[in-house]
Amino acid sequence: MSTTPLADDIAYVRQMAEEGATAPSLTGRFSLWWSVLVIIALATHWSVLTGNLPLAEQQIGLIWITFAIIGIVGNVILAKTIRDKPGGSAPGNRVSQTVWPVMTAGLFLYGAALGFGVALRDLPPLLFDTFLPLAFMLYAINAASAATLFRTSLPWFTVGVSLLVAALCAFLIGSPTAYLIAIVGVFIAMVLPAIQTLRAEPQSVV
Repeated sequence: MSTTPLADDIAYVRQMAEEGATAPSLTGRFSLWWSVLVIIALATHWSVLTGNLPLAEQQIGLIWITFAIIGIVGNVILAKTIRDKPGGSAPGNRVSQTVWPVMTAGLFLYGAALGFGVALRDLPPLLFDTFLPLAFMLYAINAASAATLFRTSLPWFTVGVSLLVAALCAFLIGSPTAYLIAIVGVFIAMVLPAIQTLRAEPQSVV
């Protein structure tokens, strides 16, 4: 039986709980993966709208369906790479493990519904433009949650950029320029923070 005084045991448990609550985020690799794919999809979408890619606008849904499938497969593979990372049970990382899949599934279903609507119901391809402000709004909410849970100011920068880009994309609905603005927004709000978050990850437990 341990001879450690009860007060010391309580202090130790409290310290461990506090360290767990402020554990670094493990979402960097996921954010980087999805943001790179999003940039490729946005650039492809823009190329179709501007006539630089010989693809009918009614087939744009194929771009995003392909993006989603590749993204989900990669996400499953990446999930296996953080199994040995400490801090996975911290509140922030537990919430992220729930929020990211829900957000991804929601955007996938929304995009797929638009794709089928355009292809099967002859809805105007212009409706794809509504995907941009929706995605940036959801990402802003996700980043705000991370800022609170991980007690770091970096996600608040992401929140501000995401909200601004969401507003710009909504204003530019109907213009291919919205996709160029979205690419810049993804790079600033997702790629750069993701790299910094990835660098701050703790080493794997061996």
